[in-house]
Amino acid sequence: MDSHLILLILISLLFSAFFSGIEIAFLSSNKLQLELNVKQGALSGRIFSYFMKKTSYFIGTTLIGNTISLVLYGIFMAQLIEPQLRIHLPSLINTEAGILIIQTLLSTLLVLFTAEFLPKSLFLINPNLMLTALAVPFLVIYIALFPIVFFIVTLSRVVITSVMRLEYSDEKPVFGLIDLNHYI
Repeated sequence: MDSHLILLILISLLFSAFFSGIEIAFLSSNKLQLELNVKQGALSGRIFSYFMKKTSYFIGTTLIGNTISLVLYGIFMAQLIEPQLRIHLPSLINTEAGILIIQTLLSTLLVLFTAEFLPKSLFLINPNLMLTALAVPFLVIYIALFPIVFFIVTLSRVVITSVMRLEYSDEKPVFGLIDLNHYI
């Protein structure tokens, strides 16, 4: 097995887990606590206060980051397991279609557990703590991806307002149902 490919697979899974987890943490966080963090001068509070006002940029960053991570994961996984499948599969299913189906199944099972289900479950345990811990790394990634995020968000806004003739707004209620539950 190629240790270089395994390392690249692990890194891409880690990034995918990061984006999946931080997205669910942001959506389920206690916004009242984030606002208190802003009032106390916490850097993480200021970072996520910005994203509470620019939700589409936050979601855009997580979606683009996750998509890039998953595409790279798919490429690296294919490079790693295709040679093994060609060697070990019986001739009946050792075809391009058979190998593609098995690669897809194996890759999907691994990514669903390690980069989707597990991180979302872990980040839901204490979303505000996860946001506080990962605010600066997320901001660095946001800055790096900003040109792509800006383009995608702008394109989406144009399609929504011009093509679909719907109203577009980044404004959300400051506090939602989840926040009221945290308060109560």
